[in-house]
This record gives sequence, C-alpha cells and structure tokens, in this order.
Amino acid sequence: MGRDAYLETESGEVLQTVGDPRCLIDWLESLAPPELIASLRRIDRYNDTIFSIPQIALLGDELRSISSFLNQNNLEAAKIRYKQRVEHWSRKGRENSEEYIQSITLEEIQNHHSQLSVMVGSALKGDGRYHIRFVGD
Repeated sequence: MGRDAYLETESGEVLQTVGDPRCLIDWLESLAPPELIASLRRIDRYNDTIFSIPQIALLGDELRSISSFLNQNNLEAAKIRYKQRVEHWSRKGRENSEEYIQSITLEEIQNHHSQLSVMVGSALKGDGRYHIRFVGD
C-alpha cells in the first residue's frame, strides 16, 4: 500500500483526497534526485505524517522542481534499479514484482504528481487553516 494524502481543516474535516494504492510516491522519489525531495522522503510509509503550511510550501517547491525529472528515461532507470533490489527474492516474489514494475506507467506517475500539486495549491489558499496528512500502511 502507498501513502494516501488528505487535505484537512484544523478540525479534521477532509476536503480533498489523493489515494496512493500503487505506491506512486515511491516512484516520484525514484525518479528525482534525492537532494530535491527532502519533504517527500519525510513521508512515513507506515504511519501518519502531517505537513503544516510552511512544510506544504516546501513540498510544493519540491513538486515543481522534480516535474522535469518525470520522464520515460528516468522511469526505465528506476525500474531497472527496482529489479536489481528484488533479484534475491523468491521466484514468486520476483514474478509479482515484475508484474507490478511493468504495470507502472509514466502517465499515472505524472497524474499523481499533478493531483498532489493541486492539493498543495488548495492548502496554500487556505490562509493557514489547512494541513495535509499522509497516511501510510
């Protein structure tokens, strides 16, 4: 499972949701240079991570800065690195991961990036009354 994002009010009302059932935040991280994604890397895979307005602004800057790295060449390189990480898994594990890797498309990664960017923009228009909660598995 991925890390779902929720734009919430101070009282916890959910205004917007970006689901991540295919772990696309992981792929965003894989396509971008590590020095450009400090905020993305901060999102816990297993617990909640809450971004306040100053942190959301930084996340927005990061999302803008990595957009040029979301391309087919970087995706293919990331898929090769992923395959190398799982080469010592069981045969069934490798087969399942191969199906998953091959099913990931640049279009869905770019779409997820766009949805997160829209959410960030919405949060920044909230006059400090909003936060973004990422919920890990």
